[in-house]
Amino acid sequence: MTNEIIDITDENNKLLGVTSSMDAAHQRGLWHRTAHVWIYNSEVLLQLRKIPPAGVWDASAAGHLRAGETPEQGALRESLEETGLSLKELEFIGIRKTQTKRFGKINNEHAYVYLSRFEGSVEQLRPQKEEVHQLRFFPINFLKKDIKANPDKYVAHGSYWFEILDEIESRI
Repeated sequence: MTNEIIDITDENNKLLGVTSSMDAAHQRGLWHRTAHVWIYNSEVLLQLRKIPPAGVWDASAAGHLRAGETPEQGALRESLEETGLSLKELEFIGIRKTQTKRFGKINNEHAYVYLSRFEGSVEQLRPQKEEVHQLRFFPINFLKKDIKANPDKYVAHGSYWFEILDEIESRI
């Protein structure tokens, strides 16, 4: 939903007490907050996206925080919406500040990054029909090689991919 109302922050992630539609925030390049959730067991769960950038693999679940929503609430909501998983525990690992211009949008965001261990199988998950084409677990070693060899198959996160994969690998 691109017309969701989101909180606006300054460049240093301080809430300004102002809200905007997501479309307007991206049009004007306003700073805002998102949540990224990386779900793992002995492998890493990725989603094949239906929405821009469509047809590429991305984090297990991710999305914009709604106005008044805490980062943890947003991470739990996005995980439930996109994977059907009602997570019990999230491990906060940091905030990632990014500025990108693509698909006609100026995306200035502070992404709250979480990890969550899930000991189930992909068959227990329910991908969100509107946004997620497929959910799949990948071995970390495979991902490290494939992201380097075939970067166009993945959302352009750059070194963030390897930072996340290393974080997850240290917990397995």
